[in-house]
Amino acid sequence: MSGVEIVAALQGAAVAVSTVKQFIDDSGIMSQDDRHGPSPPGGKYNAPFYIIYRSNAPFSSTNGCDGLIGEVKCSTMDEALKVYKEKKGGMWAYGVCDRDGYLINYNATTTTSFDGDRGREMCKKAASSL
Repeated sequence: MSGVEIVAALQGAAVAVSTVKQFIDDSGIMSQDDRHGPSPPGGKYNAPFYIIYRSNAPFSSTNGCDGLIGEVKCSTMDEALKVYKEKKGGMWAYGVCDRDGYLINYNATTTTSFDGDRGREMCKKAASSL
C-alpha cells in the first residue's frame, strides 16, 4: 500500500467509528449521557473533587473498590468537570465525585460500580488513593 492509500484507509476507518458511535448514541443501545448519584446532605459538594474510572481489566473488581480507580484530584468542581468531560466517552466508564464520594456525574451504562450508596462508598475509597 502506498502512503496515500494508507491515509485513505485510516480516514475511512475514522468515519466508520464515528458512524457506529453515533448509531449507538442515537439508538439508545448505549449512551454517553451523564448520570447523577445521590445528592449530599444539603446539596453541597465538598472539595477536593476526584475523577474516577471503572477498570475493565481482568479481576479489576477485586481491587477493594469494585473496580473503581482514582485517576485525578482537582481542587475545584469546574476543573473536575472539565477533566471529566475530556475523559468520558472512551474505553472506561468515568465519574466525578467530591471528597465524600458523592457523584456529581458519571457515564457508566454497563456496570453498577457507581450506583447508589455502595457506589458512593467505593468512589470515596478509590479517591482516597490519590
